[in-house]
Amino acid sequence: MSNDLTSPAADSPSNSQPKKPLSSWRLWVPLLLQSVLAVSIPLQDAHTYMTGKSIVLQTSAGNSANPMGRDRRELNYEISHPENLRRLPGSKQFFDRHWGRRNFTFYVTLQSPIVRYADSPLPWQPVRIGDERPQHLARNQIALKGQVKGRRILYGLETYYMSEERHQQVNNEVIRVRNLRDRAGGSFVVEVKVDDRGHGVPVSLWVGDRHYRF
Repeated sequence: MSNDLTSPAADSPSNSQPKKPLSSWRLWVPLLLQSVLAVSIPLQDAHTYMTGKSIVLQTSAGNSANPMGRDRRELNYEISHPENLRRLPGSKQFFDRHWGRRNFTFYVTLQSPIVRYADSPLPWQPVRIGDERPQHLARNQIALKGQVKGRRILYGLETYYMSEERHQQVNNEVIRVRNLRDRAGGSFVVEVKVDDRGHGVPVSLWVGDRHYRF
């Protein structure tokens, strides 16, 4: 009688069948989604830049156009501070309802100044805050969309790009204007384009009477 030396495990279906390769769609679908997002955001900004309405925002006191990395800078605005938004109509209901949440969207209604230009553009003034975009706005008003992330108030206008050399020129001008602020009322404002959905894109920076495009 011959002995069968074949191991039972060798004939087991689990060992004899090759493993199926990972489906390719599981690899390229996430990459495709990332690519779509990467393209759609610049396209949205470009559309806002071309079709949006120009407004002017006041930067917050002490803003130094902080560097975030090579050629990447950060700005803060007066409307980025909760204490300023709490002064607006609609703020009590808004903060009572939402401020405990970590992430939510809101709209600030801004109104153009009566006098548009002095030595530099004058900032638009916030007149109301709410969690929905206003359906009816006056011709001299616009609704800017913001987001609260944690305890930060953001409008998507905080980052811009400028070379180190040009940024140094801007900082020197900021220092000069601030030294004259008490006597001449120097300003440090940002021109922004805002579309009909409230999306904003920073366009340029005014420091006193000097104009710097991003």
